[in-house]
Amino acid sequence: MKFFKKRVNFVPAFLAAAIMLIPFAQGVFAEDTDGGYGGNGEKCLESGDWLYYDRGDHLCVCGYDGLDERAVIPSEIDGKEVWEISCRRHLGWKDEMKWRFISPRNKSTKEIIIPEGVRAIESKAFYGCQAESIILPKSLKTIEYEAFYRSGILGIEIPEGVKVIGSGAFSDSAVEEVWLHEGLAAIYGRAFEGTWIKRISLPSTVTEIGYRAFAGSKLEEIILPKDLLRVEMYMFRDCRRLKRVCISEGTMVLEEGIFYSCEELESVYFPSTISSSERIFQNNESLKALSFAGDERDCLMAFGRDMTDTLFEYDRTWKEEEREARALFESLTLTYNSPVPISIPVLLPSCLPAKGEELEGISLFFAITALTGFVGTAVFTVLSIKAGRRAARKKISSAAEDGSGFRPEVLGLWHCKGCGAANGSIANYCCRCGRKRE
Repeated sequence: MKFFKKRVNFVPAFLAAAIMLIPFAQGVFAEDTDGGYGGNGEKCLESGDWLYYDRGDHLCVCGYDGLDERAVIPSEIDGKEVWEISCRRHLGWKDEMKWRFISPRNKSTKEIIIPEGVRAIESKAFYGCQAESIILPKSLKTIEYEAFYRSGILGIEIPEGVKVIGSGAFSDSAVEEVWLHEGLAAIYGRAFEGTWIKRISLPSTVTEIGYRAFAGSKLEEIILPKDLLRVEMYMFRDCRRLKRVCISEGTMVLEEGIFYSCEELESVYFPSTISSSERIFQNNESLKALSFAGDERDCLMAFGRDMTDTLFEYDRTWKEEEREARALFESLTLTYNSPVPISIPVLLPSCLPAKGEELEGISLFFAITALTGFVGTAVFTVLSIKAGRRAARKKISSAAEDGSGFRPEVLGLWHCKGCGAANGSIANYCCRCGRKRE
């Protein structure tokens, strides 16, 4: 009892300290939704259908509450320029329906135009946005992580000023076409994972492509840029439509599982600069050919004498898997001193025509189509008439010869001034020479 009594005196002190810490704890753990302030103290302001943060010398647009089919983000509000785009961070992260740039219930907005002057698209800015087209300005410098994650955009052009595409920037989005410019330096991990991209032309300036950058996408073929020092782990994992890959000169390291479960992969080209490789093949039953820029001696130095064990992943304790891997390797066509494959042509974004060029192109297309159709129809009509006349002459002539045709004594007849042949009274052309009745 004495021991307890001596220590019970500390209880009031502990209670007083806890009461004093309550405001601090609320500030740390609260969701910061009171008064429209975000976790960094930013207050959300409104201007028409637009929500924005005032960041002193510039503004950051963080939301759109309108229903226009084509939403044009303002370049300035109340005299201040818009430099950044973000989501509604002041609403916290618990309710996904609230903090998105555009509400998931908005099915009307199909296109978003970002004005010149905007420099950055911040993380999760267009997360889950269902607009099919987002036009980026030439002034853009930064695309942060998951900026277009799970978005509905079908195609996009990345401006020349962008040097880095953030991790997961387009992951799990509906994007089918991406137009990249020279000057892009890095594509971070998972940037295009799970997208619908079939082909993509990578600029020669790209020197870094991150972990799982294209994993699970619909890629069919790709040529990696020169001077890409390392092909990161699982870069093309589960790309089940991938058929051809060219790893260009300058690449030195191949990491694990690059082509894991690429079921339709047929051929891979390896540069002469490879110095280290882990097991990159697994579940590649369609593999047919490996091409090497160097000679056989260079390959043995880079991959070792047992290339099956170097390149193929299998359970070392299960002999059946090892036998399958070796059988697949032995069936491959190995080509040494192979020339570099022809580059994949740059894909212009068909969904992103320049305004004005679009109308001009469409008008020209319809004009050419209409002219071609008119000429084709006229030629077809003339040929049909001539063919009909020839058939009629042949039919009348044969009928006249066998007596099964018209009866001159009933219908009357006229004689052709050209050849003298007898023709029925209702015929306008001679059945023998085709001369028109006079």
